[in-house]
This record gives sequence, C-alpha cells and structure tokens, in this order.
Amino acid sequence: MTISFRLTIFYSILLTLVLIATGIGVHFLLKKSLENNLDQTMIETAKIILSSFEYEEDDEEPHFDNENIASDMAIVVLDKKDRILTNSSKFSDLEIKYPKLLKGFYWLEAKRVYVQNIADNRILLIHDRVLIDQALAQFDTIYKTIIPIIALLSFFLGSILAKQALKPVAKLTNSAYALAENQAWQKDLPEPQTKDELWRLTRAFNALLKTLRSLIETEKRFTADASHELRTPLTVIQGRLEQVLENPDDSKNLQRLKKAQQKTLELSGLVENLLDLARAESGQGLKKQALALDELVFHIAEELKVLFKAKNLELVAILPKTPIYIYADRQAIAQIIRNLLENSLKFSETGRVEIIVQKENQKVDLKVIDSGIGIPEEDIDKIFERFYQTDVRHRQKGSGLGLAIVKTIADWHAAEVSVKNRPNSGIEVKLVFDIFEDNKT
Repeated sequence: MTISFRLTIFYSILLTLVLIATGIGVHFLLKKSLENNLDQTMIETAKIILSSFEYEEDDEEPHFDNENIASDMAIVVLDKKDRILTNSSKFSDLEIKYPKLLKGFYWLEAKRVYVQNIADNRILLIHDRVLIDQALAQFDTIYKTIIPIIALLSFFLGSILAKQALKPVAKLTNSAYALAENQAWQKDLPEPQTKDELWRLTRAFNALLKTLRSLIETEKRFTADASHELRTPLTVIQGRLEQVLENPDDSKNLQRLKKAQQKTLELSGLVENLLDLARAESGQGLKKQALALDELVFHIAEELKVLFKAKNLELVAILPKTPIYIYADRQAIAQIIRNLLENSLKFSETGRVEIIVQKENQKVDLKVIDSGIGIPEEDIDKIFERFYQTDVRHRQKGSGLGLAIVKTIADWHAAEVSVKNRPNSGIEVKLVFDIFEDNKT
C-alpha cells in the first residue's frame, strides 16, 4: 500500500468523521434554534392576547384579538379555580392533565405549553412540536445523503492531490536510484526550490552523502597507505631471503637474516597497530568501567622509565593527591598513555617528559609534555591522520598510526584531544575526560 493511498484513506476517514460530528452539532443547534423560535412566537402571541384581553364575570368566555394568532397554536383560558373558560385547543386529550402550572414554559406529551397570568385567569398557549421534528428529520435525511457523496469525492480528489504532492518525493527517489546505479557518489541530490520539509530531507541526504564520500576517500587513502607501509618491509624481507637462497654459503647471510627479522618485527608491529585501530574505530572488545586514571598513569610510567633512562631522558608523572576516576575502558586508555609516552620517547633527545593528571572544572585533564623537536604549525591539524608523518625520516621511527589510535580511542570515549607546540621546544598533547559521576565531589 503506497503512502499516497494511505494518506488518501486517512484524510477521507478524517473528513467523514468531521462531517458526522458537524452534522450532529448542526442537528442540535438547529433543534435549539427551532425551539427558541417557537418559544419566541408563543411569547409574542401571549403579548397580543394580553393587550386585547377582556373578561367580565358575567361573560361566558373571555374576549381577545385572535386575528394575528397562528392557526396551529391552541389557546386555553382557565379561571382562578382552574375551570376552562375558553378552549380553542384541538388537543382536548390534554385537558385532564392541566396541573396548577405557574408562569413559564413546559413540555407536556411532546407539546410545548406556555403559561401567562392575567388577573385571576391563566392563559395556556399550546403548540405541537411535530413541525420541529419534521424539520429535523428532513435535515438528517439530507445530511445522511450528502456525507457518502462528499466522502467519495474527497477520496478521489485526495488521491489526485496526494499524488501531485508526492511528485517531488518520486523525483527525489528516482534521483537517488540514478546515483546508486551510476555509482555517482560525488554528486548531490537535486534540492527542491521550496524550502519545505522535503527540502530539509534532501539536505539531510546530501549531508549524509558528503559524510559517506569523506569516509570512502578516507578508507581509500587508508588502504593505499597501508599497502604502501606493508610493501616496504615485505620487499626488504623478500630481498634478504632471496640473497640468502642465492648464496647459501655467504658469510653475510646471518646479517641478512637479522635484517629480515628486524623488518618482520616492524611488519608485525604495523599489523598490530592496524588491528588496534580497527578495534578502536568499531569499539570492539571495549567496555567502560570506573577507572582511576592517576593510578593507571603511575603504573605505566613506572614500566617505561627504564626506556627513558636508557635514552638519558627523565620521565616525570605529576599526579593528584586523591584518586580521580573516569568512565572508560582500561586497556584502551592504557594504550593511549603508552602511545603518547612512546611518541615523546621517539622524538625527544634530551630533557624531560612530563605526564600530568589533574582535575579542571569537573573535567579530568591528561597531558603529556615533551622537549622534542616540535611540529610545524601547518602540520598540527594533520598529525592525528592515519600514516601521516611530518618528515620522511620519521618513517624509520614508526608507522604513523600511534596518534591516530589515540584520537580514535579518545573519540570513542567522547574525550577532547588537542596538541600544541610549546614556546621553547617540544609539544603538549592534552586529553579532556568527564569525571565519573559516582565520584564527583
């Protein structure tokens, strides 16, 4: 069932219900109006009778002007002892049921009765409501006939209007199919000229396409960069092994095998980094829990101090006096800390490296400050890209995935990450986490 057909059915049913409700409302309004008109007529008739009423005790019946009195209205005059003095009523069956009625309107056996006092007498005006019932019945008959006709017309007209209204949707759908069939990912869907809901939907689709294009281009670059990074160590390994096989008795074979082993280790590390990056991007195997960040930093810093000492670098951990908790995956945060410290170790020759944990405005700051060579200002925005390295010589020190992994893990934890050059030398990498709610003070 198409949307246009469902919309047509919905609006037809809605219109029918509105017509029925309107008919019921008009029926009661018409009934009230007719009854009010009848009451007003009876009041005017009573005024005419009062203005011309004459009665003496010797008279057999009262005298009044009846020329302007409606012929379908009966008049009964009662004396103070409720004896009937005049009865022009064709409703003689009501005589025995006249109670001691006070002034006002009454319903007696579907007849409207109006009582008016004149001296010691009472005048009763009586009118049958059959005309009101006939008018209401005629209205109901006409309205019941009109409702199905209007409902059918609304269905056919609604179907035409719905199809016309959904033409832009059909156009958008065809354009999307055309882009998919032609694999024209670089093109956007045509936006409607009218800035309505469909225009917003089209813009949302185009924004999605733009994001997809960016992701596709990123994955293409990643695949190309990964292929390039893998090709180099594989080529070296293959070359060294071929040299060994060609000259099995050559004294340099041991050196060649060691070189091949070194490249194998580099290749293994690269593959491990690629797997880590893939896991971080998908969140696979990551599980958040309350984590004492300062404690984790302390243990990792202690483990790596030996490597820093071997390079004559000082590693200093500046930690708070009381534990600070974040809600994060322990292994992933540990990898962030190691990557940042190892990165500082690679690119710092002298001085010291500081890793700082501190509380700042209900946030937790994790900073790593080194005294290395720094980063060219034009490259700062690119260092978190995969395989990006500011200098070709840096390829000998790593694969260019360390900071990309840091950024990916930080994003998964909704943490802010930034980097800046220090005034003298080195860089400062800063991550900002939310404090774990149960431990906020």
